Amino acid sequence: MWSVMNYGPATAMLDFTSDFSVVLIGLVSVVGLSAAMITWSAIRHYKAQTQRPTGERSPLATDQQDAA
Repeated sequence: MWSVMNYGPATAMLDFTSDFSVVLIGLVSVVGLSAAMITWSAIRHYKAQTQRPTGERSPLATDQQDAA
């Protein structure tokens, strides 16, 4: 709620103290959620790049199979 504080005949000031606390909580929440989503997306992208199956067998696996 906005409250008007009068300090004299010509000056009036709005007190946003309680309103800004709600806005600040919302802003911090949105920034935190955005940071978490960016981090999550970066980790998923990194894992997708490092875990690509090549479809080829390693030389070690072929040597072990031939020896058996």
